[in-house]
Amino acid sequence: MSNTMTPYKAAREVNTQLAELGIEKELPPQMLYTYVTKGYIKSVEVDGKKRVTAEALAEWFVSYVTKLQGKVTVERVEDDGEVIPDNDGTEGEWTEGHDFDADTDDLS
Repeated sequence: MSNTMTPYKAAREVNTQLAELGIEKELPPQMLYTYVTKGYIKSVEVDGKKRVTAEALAEWFVSYVTKLQGKVTVERVEDDGEVIPDNDGTEGEWTEGHDFDADTDDLS
C-alpha cells in the first residue's frame, strides 16, 4: 500500500512545500480535511478513516500551486473613481498572455 497520512499531516507537508517555493500562504488543517471530504483530494480508507496518499497529495498540490501562480492581486476602479483592492487570496485576474494598453483601456 502507498504511504498514507492524515489530512492534518498533509496540511503540514503542503505548508512546508509552499514555504520552500517562497509562497507566503499557510493552509489550515481544516481546509485539507474539507478537501478530502469533498473529494478535491483523493483519499483511501485505512482502518475506517480517510487518509491521503502521497501521490494524491502531490497531484493536488501541483494543480493548487499552478492556480496560485496564475493569479495576481489587482485593483479594481469603480465608476466613481474609488479604488478597491482585490486581495482576498481566492479571487484574482489571469494575466498570462495579455498586455494592457492604458491609453485604450484594452487587453490584447
